Amino acid sequence: MSDQEQALIIKLAGSAFQDPANSVQQVRDLEKELAAAIGKLGELDGHEFELVAGEGVQGATIFFYGADAEAMLSAIEPIMLTHVLAAKSSVIARKGTPGAADRTVTFQSNDRGPLH
Repeated sequence: MSDQEQALIIKLAGSAFQDPANSVQQVRDLEKELAAAIGKLGELDGHEFELVAGEGVQGATIFFYGADAEAMLSAIEPIMLTHVLAAKSSVIARKGTPGAADRTVTFQSNDRGPLH
């Protein structure tokens, strides 16, 4: 990531996974949808899973980088408002490298808008 790039960090709550056995595939499918929505605004940099022995995936974080975090957030907001994995999620729009100014948007459920 160059100093000019901004980040979009999407944190998914483990409680949103309806089928824990398929949670990795569910995150990959969501990543594809988000990447398509972001298009040329940014690029997917990967994901991390929060794993607990005997309990499986307890959450996941997806990372995107691009020139304008707010534009990327606007592009994915319709998906985050309706996707089942987006319930109880948060998205951090960071305007630079770690420690730079950021804004967090929380999505509480699939039937409500974001809480700013």
